[in-house]
Amino acid sequence: MITKGIKTIKTKTEFNDFWSKDIRGVGTALPLVAKDLGLLAEHKQWRVISSQGFLPDTDDDVQAPLKKIVPTLRNIATAVNR
Repeated sequence: MITKGIKTIKTKTEFNDFWSKDIRGVGTALPLVAKDLGLLAEHKQWRVISSQGFLPDTDDDVQAPLKKIVPTLRNIATAVNR
């Protein structure tokens, strides 16, 4: 699951790779299922997470956005696995 991989991300480069593959991937699928799964609030938050403005500027900035991703991602995973 993506949340396990989050713990290994330490640098801006690693975050950007994670964002471009995993975050954007969820962002592509989520609009198609958000309403049916009751994830409209998570979809709204994910739009912020998957925007370019969410990317960290430095390695020191990486942990803050990761902490914002985890709760939303857990809600999405719970809904998908019901």
